[in-house]
Amino acid sequence: MTDARSVGECPAWDGSIPSSREREFVRRLREVYRDVGESARLANYNARLSSWWHHTLFGPFVPLAYYAGRFRCDDPLAICLGVDVEVGGVPGAPFQQVGRLMSDLEERARLSISQAELRWPDMRPQERANRLALILATLIGRFIQIHPFLNGNGRISRLLWAWGLLRFGVPIQCRIHPRPQPPYGDVMGAAMHGDFGPLALLILRHFAEHEPSRPV
Repeated sequence: MTDARSVGECPAWDGSIPSSREREFVRRLREVYRDVGESARLANYNARLSSWWHHTLFGPFVPLAYYAGRFRCDDPLAICLGVDVEVGGVPGAPFQQVGRLMSDLEERARLSISQAELRWPDMRPQERANRLALILATLIGRFIQIHPFLNGNGRISRLLWAWGLLRFGVPIQCRIHPRPQPPYGDVMGAAMHGDFGPLALLILRHFAEHEPSRPV
């Protein structure tokens, strides 16, 4: 498929929020926060959560309506989603594979979370922390490695991070907007390369101060 952006048919979108509309974005972020907390309490992970959060956050700010809430894909009715992306020279997943990879991520995440919840009463506190840190780091890291949206992936991955912590009774670890301070950049850079270990360690350090409770 021809990259429509290369022939000038698709408006660029860098994901930034104009300073004049910052308050509007923050209001939308509060709405999404409420949904994150509610969905953490009621349901296991599904990929539609990230799509809904993305659509709610960025809907008024995108130059094309379907830039908000939709994964990169090969769709003749949404040709501008048929593009590849990279971060710091590291490519995300090819757009043709994003849908399949996100479905696989959902299936694996739901299974690993369900298994942890079933075994929760039988695990010691340190085992719970280690296992949960690995589950969440894999979910968040794989999401950022796929980079399913045209832009805004970092903010959505941090919402996913918040969702995973809240599901196990742990307060949010890092802010959604603006971008967190170091070592966040290096940790997520490692995740883009497929190394989720630094992210798991960062989450585990958070658990040292906030022990995971029984799943909500």
